[in-house]
Amino acid sequence: MQRAARTLQLNWWSKQFAGKSVAQITADAVSKARDACGAETFTRGKPRKDKTGEIIPPKEYRRSGATVNRYIATLSRLFSFAVKERRLIDRNPVGDIRRKKEPRGRTRFLSDEERAALLHACANSEWVPLHALVLLAITTGARRGAEMG
Repeated sequence: MQRAARTLQLNWWSKQFAGKSVAQITADAVSKARDACGAETFTRGKPRKDKTGEIIPPKEYRRSGATVNRYIATLSRLFSFAVKERRLIDRNPVGDIRRKKEPRGRTRFLSDEERAALLHACANSEWVPLHALVLLAITTGARRGAEMG
């Protein structure tokens, strides 16, 4: 995760628990804050003008379940540090918190034309093994980030 995102998340949590010690933050408090995190709205972009000159505000969004889960994961890492490294508390209160449901993501397959164009480009590459490598990846269903054993 990027440092900027983690900093943003930790700042958000710090506002939620302002004035409380680490020991005072319970699973109940984290659960309520998690729900507040998911309910908050935010905007992307800037206001813009339409054809008539009227200013249109940017669209408002709510945080997705996946985003809320990233916030929870950041807080959990902080508490794990407090437990394991600093021994400030006995257990991580985030461990008892349910995560939000996340979408399964998108599965996309190359069309016949896309696959043919990809393999043609690979066959014409200066790096000879590229064609075989891409063909292997396509036929075995290899995915980005998969580790080779």
